[in-house]
Amino acid sequence: MGSHVEAAGFMVSLRRHGQLRQALPTGVAYLNLALPARPLLASWQRWYRPDLRGLFRGFDVIHGTNFVVPPVRGKATIVTVHDLAPLLYPHLCRPEVLVFPTLVRHAVESGSFVHTPSEFVRGQVLDYFGIAPDRVVAIGHGVTPLRAQPSIPPIATELAGHPYILALSTLEPRKGLRYLVQAFAELAPRYPDLRLVLTGQSGWGLDELLANLGASVLAERILLPGYVSEDARSWLLRNAQVFAYPSLYEGFGLPPLEAMSVGTPVVTTTAGAITEVVGDGAITVAPRSADELASALIRVIEDKELRESLIERGHSRAARFSWDRSGEQMAALYARVLR
Repeated sequence: MGSHVEAAGFMVSLRRHGQLRQALPTGVAYLNLALPARPLLASWQRWYRPDLRGLFRGFDVIHGTNFVVPPVRGKATIVTVHDLAPLLYPHLCRPEVLVFPTLVRHAVESGSFVHTPSEFVRGQVLDYFGIAPDRVVAIGHGVTPLRAQPSIPPIATELAGHPYILALSTLEPRKGLRYLVQAFAELAPRYPDLRLVLTGQSGWGLDELLANLGASVLAERILLPGYVSEDARSWLLRNAQVFAYPSLYEGFGLPPLEAMSVGTPVVTTTAGAITEVVGDGAITVAPRSADELASALIRVIEDKELRESLIERGHSRAARFSWDRSGEQMAALYARVLR
């Protein structure tokens, strides 16, 4: 990396802060902030106090990596805004994240720089928060290489001999999975062996999706393995016939890049920053259109030349997103904020 950065990770939480210590990579120190999150967030939302600068002695830049940066008067700060879903689509969000726009506004008014993962979100931040353009910086995420030879997961037994469409995301309304289920219903009579795998952590709104699946005659052909291990994730992505990402709004969209990086064709939507991220490496369709989604999936399944083209273009596109590059750009941003 061109710049040397000594980093420490922190989490404002009384009960869960210890989880961060286990998750931090080698070389990143741990800053213990065992503080009650709920009352602090409530106070920050209303007054942007109390100030925690005393807890960050010795640190030059305080970076809140998930919408919230603590008030630390006199310190250089950055807040990462992943997307504007809580502001633009509150009906698609969990109630606890609806405070984020207010906390971002407080940070901006206190002089914080804003980091976004895409130019799309950067544009939205400029539109909605009225911040000077030179204080909002887009730096994309990187793609972590998936395991080349993952161990075979238990779900492989259920999928034995069956091609499958894979979706990987939090199972919540914003991810548009209901439209993928509808598209699969159109495909199912055409491909009797085809399966649909909806993988990911359960989010809110899952009950409605499960109720629809339960009422479907295709329920036995739709698998919901839940949150899976890194090995299972790698195996599923590498062996899927198509990766589907029918999201209704995204500030970046990492799973399509992961699929592209291992040579799995991707069908996704034009929602949010997705087209900026996937470029020409995927087929994109309109959000909320089960018919367009079904047609695109059929093309990828049946058109060998298209598949080969998507695999080649997908590899090239995913290779443009590395954590080394992202880290270098972030280090440069830290230096700029300090100046």
